[in-house]
Amino acid sequence: MREYITYNLDLVTTIVNEVLKLSKYESEKGQLPDADMQDVMVNALCRKLLHTMTDESNDRVETRFTTNVADDFTVRTHPATLNRILTHIFENAQKFTEKGYIELRSEYDKAAGQIRLVVEDTGVGVKPEDRERIFDLFEKAADNFKEGIGLGLPICRRLASSIGGEITLDPDYTDGSRFILSIPVISK
Repeated sequence: MREYITYNLDLVTTIVNEVLKLSKYESEKGQLPDADMQDVMVNALCRKLLHTMTDESNDRVETRFTTNVADDFTVRTHPATLNRILTHIFENAQKFTEKGYIELRSEYDKAAGQIRLVVEDTGVGVKPEDRERIFDLFEKAADNFKEGIGLGLPICRRLASSIGGEITLDPDYTDGSRFILSIPVISK
């Protein structure tokens, strides 16, 4: 009983914290200060996230990282915000993927001047009619019995905007979900 109470208390605390973060972002209305930007080694950030997020207890889901950028490739951004966005998307992939794989991928599109950080899974996916709705506040599409209240993706979209980026769901991928976080590569 104690574990159940503690678990639910932690869940309520998380929800309250997410609502407070959303309120803070909404009140600031805009991008994060440039003074907080740092050079981030993209592959190192991704590998660290994957190492932290890998669920050793679920041997039916393979987690992997692929990249087309050099290990010394850096992007100037807000590392905590970037990590928070990717963490949430990866957690969603874990929540909705029971077998197959979850892949974190970094891709540099020089022509577009963007780095794309992709989280692809073989989970339940998102129905075509729900693809934009999942970014609305308090909307859940896949399974109403899974944890969460529908704030994570809307917050991720707002956070991506705050660092000059964009998060989308790839409509052409049908083997699960593929979320793409695109952020600009800023020259020093």
